[in-house]
Amino acid sequence: MQTRFLRILFFIAALAAPIALEANSSGMIGRTARNGTGCGTSQCHAGAANSNTTVAFEGLADSLVVAPGTTNSFTVVVSHATAPASGVNIAAKTTENGGMNAGVLKVVSGGNLQLLGPELTHFTPVPFELGTVRFMFEWVAPAEPGVYFIRAIANAVNLDGARSEADEWNWAPVLRVRVSIADGVEADNDPLTALGIAPVPAHEEVAITTSATPGSVYTVNVLDLTGTLVFAGNVTSTDNVLRYVWNGTTSAGIQAPSGSYVVAVSGDGRVKRGRAVIAR
Repeated sequence: MQTRFLRILFFIAALAAPIALEANSSGMIGRTARNGTGCGTSQCHAGAANSNTTVAFEGLADSLVVAPGTTNSFTVVVSHATAPASGVNIAAKTTENGGMNAGVLKVVSGGNLQLLGPELTHFTPVPFELGTVRFMFEWVAPAEPGVYFIRAIANAVNLDGARSEADEWNWAPVLRVRVSIADGVEADNDPLTALGIAPVPAHEEVAITTSATPGSVYTVNVLDLTGTLVFAGNVTSTDNVLRYVWNGTTSAGIQAPSGSYVVAVSGDGRVKRGRAVIAR
C-alpha cells in the first residue's frame, strides 16, 4: 500500500515538474501568415520577428505573372550574420493571410525541403554558408486564373534545440502571383526579348525562340483561344537564346486540330507570348 502511495506521489510530482520546450528541428508548417504568431510560439521559437534575419524570394520583387498550369521555379534566400543554421516554412495560398491552399508546391533535388501536407519545410536545419542559405522549390500554378500568394517564413537558429530568444526569425515579403491565360498577359514589346514563332501558319512543327538566361528552366505552354491548356513542356536554356519546337500535338500525344493557339513561355519572373497557327 505504501509503495502504491509513493508511486502516485511520484507521478503527480512528474506532472507538476517544469517541461522544457524544444524547437522542432525537422520543420513545422502553418507559420507563414503575417497576422499570426509566426515562429514565436510555445511549440516553436521565442520572440517576435527580427530584422537580423532577412528572407526573400531570389530575383523577384513583390509580384509576377505566370500562365495557368505552369510549373515555376523559386528560391527562398535566408541571410543572417552569425547564426549557424536555418529552417523555413513555405506556403501558397489564395489570400495574403488566409489558409486555403493554391496550386501545388513541389520539392526539387538539393532544395533542402520536404513536403508536409500542402506546405514545404526543412527536414533538418541547413547550415549557413557565408551567412546565406537557399531553399529551392517548384510551384504548379492553378488552372483557374486569378491572384495567388506565395508566403515564406524562416528562422536563424543556434542549434541548441531549445525555445530561445537567440533564435531570430522573420517573414519574407509576400509574393503576389497573377495567374493569367496568355491573352490576358501584357505583351513583351522589347524587340530583343519578344517571343518568336515560325512558320505562320505551320503545318506540323512550330519553332519558338526568345531571349534566355543560360541554365534557366522555362515552361512552354500552348493554349487554345478559350484558354484551355493544350500542351505543356519544360526546357533548360543552354545559351542566351531559348529554342523550342512544339510538334503540334497535345500533351496526350494527339494531333492538335487546325486553328490559332497562344504560346506562352514563362521563366525569369515573366511570361512572354505569341500566336501560332496550325493549318493541316
